[in-house]
Amino acid sequence: MNDIDIIRVTNLRKSYQGRQVLQGVDIRLMRGGAYFLVGPNGCGKTTTIETLIGLRRIESGEVVILGIKPHDPALRSKIRVCLQGASLHAQVTVGEHLSFIAALYGEGKSQVTQVAEQFQIADLLSRRFGRLSGGQQKRVMVASALFGESDLIVLDEPTSGVDLESRFSLWASLREAIAARGTTLLATTHDLTEAEEYASEVIIMREGRVYASGGVHELIAQSGLAGVLLVPTGAVSELLGDAAQQSAVSATKEGATVASRRVLSADSATTTFGYTDPRLLSTDKQRLQQRGIAVYERAPRLKDAYLLTDRRSAT
Repeated sequence: MNDIDIIRVTNLRKSYQGRQVLQGVDIRLMRGGAYFLVGPNGCGKTTTIETLIGLRRIESGEVVILGIKPHDPALRSKIRVCLQGASLHAQVTVGEHLSFIAALYGEGKSQVTQVAEQFQIADLLSRRFGRLSGGQQKRVMVASALFGESDLIVLDEPTSGVDLESRFSLWASLREAIAARGTTLLATTHDLTEAEEYASEVIIMREGRVYASGGVHELIAQSGLAGVLLVPTGAVSELLGDAAQQSAVSATKEGATVASRRVLSADSATTTFGYTDPRLLSTDKQRLQQRGIAVYERAPRLKDAYLLTDRRSAT
């Protein structure tokens, strides 16, 4: 293993009750990056994370973290983990919990104060965990992973159930803390806006496999998308023809393609089209505008590339 590798996963497979959950997962993480693992529910994200940190047995394949196997006790001091659903006893105060974690790594009160201030929970130290809001509890649990010297921090859905303002604040705290430590981050999320904003590399999983990986701009470029057009769903027939309207809306499930135009998502208000041909995009936009239909064109984003992989994998 190269000395800048943090994680190397090779052909990892896992099954539950005869069903293949992981089907040959290959992942490589380099030192110092921020890696986001994304994908639909049930695609194997959490199973992959739990296997990496030694909570699940490896049935087939290989996992090496910092040159160490997941179940080796030598790994424990080198990684920090906050799993989805992690919690504390309702009667424990925030200060008691953080002081206990700090003591595990030989750190004192000054480090508790520093981490609490960094994650904006200093005013919560005397509060009992059960009295905190869901967002405050999540902030406390994530902050707990920032004690001691570590090479890797693993966060499973760190902002699930957290309001938008608190998400921004939590990620700002995390970025500052991780940058100061030079630590590698591996996080799972359903929020592609988070991944686009904070990831150095995004790993897309589908049906137990890594479907695509790379930097945000790289994944967008690989998708081939030239642009995105948002069209009122009621006007889709103007674009595709009355007979094609229903198939265009249902294409969010069926992965239907019309020339170089593909429906990425649709609801009762708006249908989002992705284009691989900029000339077709321009033609469609002009045609709709000439008919007095308000449309919105924008550059492709990570979520568009993600949805396109979903449509392509369905065909």
